[in-house]
Amino acid sequence: MLDLIRNMPQKPERWTSLQSSLIQSAQSERPGFKSIIETIEGWKYRGYNQDPNIEMIANYKTMEFENVVSFWKNEISQKPITITLVGNTGAFDMKALEKIGKITLVKKEQMMKK
Repeated sequence: MLDLIRNMPQKPERWTSLQSSLIQSAQSERPGFKSIIETIEGWKYRGYNQDPNIEMIANYKTMEFENVVSFWKNEISQKPITITLVGNTGAFDMKALEKIGKITLVKKEQMMKK
């Protein structure tokens, strides 16, 4: 996973298919009947006055593969990464994890209030 984040595979020949998939997904995304109020309130909280998919579809239609690569280079590729593992430390190869980066152990009580 780290390799995919740090070295994004670049396949511009797949862009048209991916772009079409993003547009279709945004066009078909609808909140369920029971969650429509919550969804609309979430949009308002994030500053939208209408379904944000409308804006996203317009952006997807004009977006180029170079935009994706540029975003990855500027906003993802060199940023710090935090990986969270939950479980018994005896179940993990701690020496191998130390090779990836700094380890900070946190007890359950530090994360969750009772």
